[in-house]
Amino acid sequence: MDRNESVFERFPDYIREYIYQHSWEALREIQLLAAESIFYTQNNLLLTSSTASGKTEAAFFPILTMLEGNLPESVAVLYIAPLKSLINDQFSRIEELLDISGIPVTHWHGDVAQSHKKKLLDKPRGILQITPESLESMLMNRSNDLIRLFHGLEFVIIDEVSMVDIFLMNYLVKAIYLGTKLVLVGDIDQLPSVGPGSVLKSIINSERFVTVYLDKIFRQAAKSKIILNAHNVNKGEGFIGKNPDSVDLKDDFFYVNEYNQNKMLSTILSLSKDRLKKYGDYDFFKNIQVITPSKKGLIGGNNYALPPRC
Repeated sequence: MDRNESVFERFPDYIREYIYQHSWEALREIQLLAAESIFYTQNNLLLTSSTASGKTEAAFFPILTMLEGNLPESVAVLYIAPLKSLINDQFSRIEELLDISGIPVTHWHGDVAQSHKKKLLDKPRGILQITPESLESMLMNRSNDLIRLFHGLEFVIIDEVSMVDIFLMNYLVKAIYLGTKLVLVGDIDQLPSVGPGSVLKSIINSERFVTVYLDKIFRQAAKSKIILNAHNVNKGEGFIGKNPDSVDLKDDFFYVNEYNQNKMLSTILSLSKDRLKKYGDYDFFKNIQVITPSKKGLIGGNNYALPPRC
């Protein structure tokens, strides 16, 4: 039995069926390495890649396998991500897989209803997705519940780890119990944290973590110009725009070269209110964000003629 068969046979039926349905002929090398690290070692794991390279699947196939028929009576997986939007959207690709697994998934941040959080407090189980701010609040305000909530914790997953500075990582590592596996997920090509240190690069250079680099775009994402252009930027290549060779790609990326702020503002408003509706039913205030490098000026963050900004 080769490596691919050995790992594949360990997956429960619903994960194997998921792989069949997505027409994967074999597991990729990086998926094998991640699974072998989680299945056969006590090592912590670092998954690093660019956009849409399959970090979620590489981490969660073996983690869900380890929890199959062995779910503790507490939170088993603590998944920490810095953004509420990441918490809400991260598992969309494998939502069906999680439903079939029967493993509860709880989102926990400021926009989640108290009734939803109460279900976890009453019966802690499965996977908890939480922001750092909400986790801090939980640690401070529910200290009497922590042992009951986390006594069987098996995995701590830190997403977007490139945003973590050296002080925060120090506190994190010291707080994790011996026997709980730490899985770090991040993009080596992103900017380092605002705080001191370049933690992700330092961890890779230390060679203390098993490091798996995902460098291939998932087939489903390979038709997105956003994803392809993100990889092109990393490789120092030009943008894919409108050209005959891109007819099979999604029209989800547009590059407008403009230097005049009045024309920039006019273009942003025109796109937001009218032109983008050809590509989806976007709401001016709910679905569009304008990211701008300055607060001042016509296209600055203080100009409330613009759609909401992040």
